[in-house]
Amino acid sequence: MTAKKKEQLFLQLLEENKAQIHRICWGFSKHREEAEDLFQEVLLILWKGLEGFEEKSKLSTWVYRITVNTCLYWKKRKKRLPIKTTVQKEIESDTKNAEEQMIYDDKMEHLRMAIQQLSEVDRTIALLLLESVSYKEIAEITGLTTSNVGVKITRIKKRIKEILKGVGV
Repeated sequence: MTAKKKEQLFLQLLEENKAQIHRICWGFSKHREEAEDLFQEVLLILWKGLEGFEEKSKLSTWVYRITVNTCLYWKKRKKRLPIKTTVQKEIESDTKNAEEQMIYDDKMEHLRMAIQQLSEVDRTIALLLLESVSYKEIAEITGLTTSNVGVKITRIKKRIKEILKGVGV
């Protein structure tokens, strides 16, 4: 097929089937822009495949099949795109873990700085609490009553919040 004949056949194909191709593309896409992209993809495939058209069926049937198959392939490919490989997931997980660790480390540094500003008894109580020591054990260690430890912990939390607010955390 000569280039001139191919171009004439393509323009004829486009003239006769443009609306049909648009409707099919629109039916497979959710947005106007997607439909236009899909339409362009169909036209490209039609142009490339035109020389292989064997005229075993009507041109419109061939166009319809190419359009539908292109749309189906596009939809299938689109579904696969968001799926991440295991390696991508691991990299993102590692990156996320590293970011989370940095945030955690930063918060812990601010907390450590705030605890250092407490009195010795309050600092001891805060550190024991962070170690998940029970109120009863903290009372035994510090020589305070259990209820006094509870009251002190409430005050310590308020004080730490004030200190952290003061440094913008």
